[in-house]
Formats: sequence, C-alpha cells, structure tokens
Amino acid sequence: MGITYKFEITKLSRDPSTDVVKSLDWKYTATDDTDGISIFEHGLMAFESLEINDPKFIKYSDLTEAKVKEWWEESMNKNFHTIEELHQGMGYRIANEREVTEKTDLPW
Repeated sequence: MGITYKFEITKLSRDPSTDVVKSLDWKYTATDDTDGISIFEHGLMAFESLEINDPKFIKYSDLTEAKVKEWWEESMNKNFHTIEELHQGMGYRIANEREVTEKTDLPW
C-alpha cells in the first residue's frame, strides 16, 4: 500500500505595506494509491514577524511554493509533530476509513 501526500497553500496573508507574510492557510492530503481513499488535514499557521532588513527576510514577490512548504515543515517539526508522525496518523485514518460500517451523511 502506497500513500501519496500533497501539500497545498490555500492562502498567504501579508501586510501589503511591508510585504511581510503574517500567516499561511494550508491543506495536506493523503491518498491511498491502491483504492483512492483520501483524507486531509488543514490549518492556519502564523509566522514570526521579521524586519525587512533581517537577512532571512524574503520579499513576497520572491517567495516560492517550495520555500513556503519548507517553512511549514520546519514549523510542524518544531512546534507540533514531525512530518513522519503526521504521515503515520494519516495512515491510521485511511485504514479506519476502510473499516467504516456506519454512514453519517444527510439525506438532503
């Protein structure tokens, strides 16, 4: 069983007067390659504020998706749980989806 993971940036909030990114809305999807069962996590992550003259500062127009994903992974690994733990938990949730014997949808 292989699982494919997809990271998506759904929104970046920034101060337009300084181009400082304040927060990131994200979605992380896990899809089982064998049967297509898919689950996701999502959230909002606030960034520490950097001064424009800080050597780590990157202008908004120079940001890449890869750089923002790197920031997300660093923050997840430091403040929440490791990406490996996230993958493990998502794997458990996919396995549980297969065993669901009760439907919780609405008829309308």
